[in-house]
Amino acid sequence: MAKTLTAKFPCVKHFIDYHDIDYHADDLKELFGCRIGSSEIGLGDNRRYWAVFYTGRKPNKAVIKALLDGANYTPMHDDEE
Repeated sequence: MAKTLTAKFPCVKHFIDYHDIDYHADDLKELFGCRIGSSEIGLGDNRRYWAVFYTGRKPNKAVIKALLDGANYTPMHDDEE
């Protein structure tokens, strides 16, 4: 029996290796059969690289901030300050 997959975009996710961001975007493109954009956001305090994934145009900063807030993202703080 065939199943239909759905996903809500834009979304954010974190990775141990920043190279995995592109690999994940490629996997999403293959899975959903459409162009999935990605953009690295930065290093979180959990020492993981965060990225946003989207269809169409990259979301604006307010949308990305809301997604990050919902995912409990905290940017890595600089100990030298």
